[in-house]
Amino acid sequence: MLIREINSFIMGTAPNVPAEIQTPLLIDDRLRCVRMRDRCLITVTNNTGSTHNLLAEDCADAVACIFGTVRNSFGNKVKDLFDRDMSFAQMRRQYVRQTGKDWLLNGVEYQTHNATDIIASGILTGATASFTVEIPRSFQAIRLGKNMNNNCPGTEQMRQLRHRYTRGAVFNPTNSIWIQTQAVSIVLILDFFEDNIETWARVWQTFVQDEGGRLSHGPEGGAVLAVAEVTNPGLSTVLGLVNLHVKNGSKEGKDILSSCQAIEVVTDGDYNLPFGSFNPNLLDTELLQLPLNVDMDDVPTGELIFEDPGQEQNPNVLEFTYLPSVTPTYVDEYVGPNMIGSENQPRSCRVVNSTPSKNPNLSDHAASWQPLHCLRPSDPQFDTLPSRSFVVGQAPVTFIPAAVENAVQNTVKQHNTSDAQAAAATTSIQAIAKAIPGLASPNRNPAAKPNLAPLGKTLLGKVGEVTPHLFRPS
Repeated sequence: MLIREINSFIMGTAPNVPAEIQTPLLIDDRLRCVRMRDRCLITVTNNTGSTHNLLAEDCADAVACIFGTVRNSFGNKVKDLFDRDMSFAQMRRQYVRQTGKDWLLNGVEYQTHNATDIIASGILTGATASFTVEIPRSFQAIRLGKNMNNNCPGTEQMRQLRHRYTRGAVFNPTNSIWIQTQAVSIVLILDFFEDNIETWARVWQTFVQDEGGRLSHGPEGGAVLAVAEVTNPGLSTVLGLVNLHVKNGSKEGKDILSSCQAIEVVTDGDYNLPFGSFNPNLLDTELLQLPLNVDMDDVPTGELIFEDPGQEQNPNVLEFTYLPSVTPTYVDEYVGPNMIGSENQPRSCRVVNSTPSKNPNLSDHAASWQPLHCLRPSDPQFDTLPSRSFVVGQAPVTFIPAAVENAVQNTVKQHNTSDAQAAAATTSIQAIAKAIPGLASPNRNPAAKPNLAPLGKTLLGKVGEVTPHLFRPS
């Protein structure tokens, strides 16, 4: 693990004022980021006429005020917003779901503190007390086991990070003992691991839904790590019988929860907690927690719909921790433009789906949220892999190597093929479909001796939708 102290920025004491990290971030090549950490020293003053102890709950109040809301995005040219003005409470819940850990107070996870723990004792009138905090934002998902780092962003993506907090109200907790009059210097620390491929990934984020009525709809598409109702902690939930099912996804029409008592879901979820982790049901009501070491093909994808049959009008407030899909539009409008033409960037780039090289047998649904490989002209595979091609000043096009295109065209034209020809052509066609970002093959496991002409027409037709020059069978 490589740790880099990147930069610092100042958060003042005036309410509702933003503070943002200075860019660009100076990051070495061939790295991927596991997490961001904001570390700072906070000083508060005893504003009463008597001596007081500084308690853990006072520190938490100050943190929630200073780190009021966060807005994070990637992209110098086109902003890919992934944290949309999230409150500190929302950030905390997302981090707990992803990692099973909590933010740090004086180097110790806050979950280990009681609210009345004494952080500094005997602070006289007008005197100050200080404490350190570390607020993390993870790109990992520990429940994916060996694949927990799958969607960690790469070097160029992190160089284009925009990281901003907007302070909340003036810190003055309900007991009116403490005030904060000193600006806070926040240090951004990034944790990396080395990778020899330039990667751009969609990252885990939170979608908030507060629809009124019985039904609540999650985000359309993508992989879902967790679903929670955040009005009450798990053991205090007011939910009764609930349903949770998938629409347009990997478990189409299947119920994840079918007329289940919410309190039983909470209790069962406790059995799936990784050893030593923070139970998110202490913060909210977790309706979906994936098992530890879940396979990527078993992560639910698509739109999740939550139903509370007993709810008529008052909205449930749901949070979906999810990973958006990689679509052709996303690649063309966000990834390509941000990878070319800026200072110290080449004028061309080709974007490839990472699935063929990492896991060629991955299902189409799981492949839809995998990270992207960004090839530079100096990369040996730049001219050998089917990809989406971007050049400064030109519209994006799909690049198909001539050898692959010719082999597929010649074979598809033949209606009667041998088993060997069918296998070779099917492999070539699937390589195209899997390599081009956002384009999935409808048939990864063709039956023996397939009728290749319809299969070829289907796949090449899909490629043709984004490649006007490519052969398209009549």
